[in-house]
Amino acid sequence: MKIKELVEKIGSYATKYGIRALKVIENAPRIYVDALDHLPPNLLKQALWAAEREPEKVTKLLNTYGPEALETIAKFRGVGSDIVEKLGPQGIQISRKLSEEQAVILAKHLNEISKMDSNL
Repeated sequence: MKIKELVEKIGSYATKYGIRALKVIENAPRIYVDALDHLPPNLLKQALWAAEREPEKVTKLLNTYGPEALETIAKFRGVGSDIVEKLGPQGIQISRKLSEEQAVILAKHLNEISKMDSNL
């Protein structure tokens, strides 16, 4: 993405979502714009809230797992970032099939699950 396009997208997010969007995007502009562009519109506010709440953690997860991580983080506020952090790509994949209630239950058992042998 070229600088001009990046600036235009940042401006668009700032116009629509205000200062929250700017605070989040400034952590890693290209990464956040790319991740926000990949989200369904109904998850944008939740994604900004989650990234504002845990900026370092969310930025690290986006750097590690790409824009798909933000969907899990936004969809399951409060536990989505833990799912991605503990289970990585498998957590992102599995979370696409979970309800909010199921994600909360999964989050309660993340420590045990993350210690399991991945070859099972």
